Amino acid sequence: MAGLGKTTLAWKIFRDPRIANEFPIRLWVSISQVYRVKDIFLRMLRDLSWITEDMYDKTDEEIAQTLRARLEKEKFLIILDDMWTPKAWHDLRRAFPRSNKTNKILITSRSEQVAYVTNSKRIPQRLRFLRRSWILLKYSVFGNPHCPRELEVLGRVIVGMCEGLPLAIMLVAGVLAKTVSTGEMKVMQSSWKTATEIFKTCLRDDSKQYSTHLCHSVYDSLPSNLKPCFLYLGMFPEDFEIPIKRLILLWIAEGFIEQQTEISLEESAKQYLEDLIGRNLVMTDKVSATGKIKTCRVHDLIREFCRQEAYKYYFQEIQGYDGELDEDSISNLQRRRHISIDFNYVMNFISTQPYGPRVRSILCSSREEIILLPTDVSVIADAFKLTRVLEIRSIRFTRFPFYLTQLVHLRYIALTSDFK
Repeated sequence: MAGLGKTTLAWKIFRDPRIANEFPIRLWVSISQVYRVKDIFLRMLRDLSWITEDMYDKTDEEIAQTLRARLEKEKFLIILDDMWTPKAWHDLRRAFPRSNKTNKILITSRSEQVAYVTNSKRIPQRLRFLRRSWILLKYSVFGNPHCPRELEVLGRVIVGMCEGLPLAIMLVAGVLAKTVSTGEMKVMQSSWKTATEIFKTCLRDDSKQYSTHLCHSVYDSLPSNLKPCFLYLGMFPEDFEIPIKRLILLWIAEGFIEQQTEISLEESAKQYLEDLIGRNLVMTDKVSATGKIKTCRVHDLIREFCRQEAYKYYFQEIQGYDGELDEDSISNLQRRRHISIDFNYVMNFISTQPYGPRVRSILCSSREEIILLPTDVSVIADAFKLTRVLEIRSIRFTRFPFYLTQLVHLRYIALTSDFK
């Protein structure tokens, strides 16, 4: 089941200093429902700084052999997060050495079949529903284990509806915490009663749909100025570490941030982000030595909700499967205003000669770089003439793409190049 905290627990293990000292090589690999084996292998090599240019031309098996040969010399911990099917394990296992018993591979999955097909000598660990849900809710809402008596009955009712699911508890807590800031008990009681009725409906639904309905209830409770900023998070790839500076500049360029007196747009955007973090909709990731948040991410269920909901507001994710572009993802492109392109399918997308007369923003976010000739960019200039935001820093250019100068409405552009 989703929302039990599998990824959160694995992430805490991965980031633990004791684990870092024990394993010189640590790899975090997000699998997801749709994946390409070669891309996963290349990403692993890149994360370890073992990749060379000739790797891109090799077959899956050749890359797996290279990866396995290098890993055999090191003590490693590899976390394979969100593995959906036994096939994914069979596809990836060839890259992992089997000789050294000190090496560890940790897999998170919603499927028991995945757990048993690995032939692990250890019994798969099933995360139990939280028995201390009430304590978690109190800490998340009040910052301590104390709750006013006037709210305790309502709070326990809400916790009971969450059925011990950490994600549900944290999302509900994010809504309730905002009511506490008023400090007025009557206002809080009224707000908690309203929240109880709302959550009673969505948390009573089928377990497969509870997360969607819960996310929708939380989304409906957001102030109008936060809604587009929240949905925009669905434009980034799953499990992507979103740089805070980049996100803030994109929000501003898209026109999502309202000008306030006495503070800059950047400061306003930071307040928006802090609000979303306070509502448990965004997770902090990397933090600087001074305590400033450098990157953030969103839970995959929340990201999926953002992606689906944003579609209603003319957002579109261009994606594919097994090397083929998903035709549904490029349908109705003429109606879309914001598009996010899976970097694996950039060339496939360009080859379709797309046309988006209403497109205002184009994003291509990736952990890896791809090389694109300036002539290929002419397609963007011709097909998306009203583009205002062009975030394609994951695409590397050999020389400056002068075709982009035709985009006279541009207010934000980010790219990577070898030119001076």
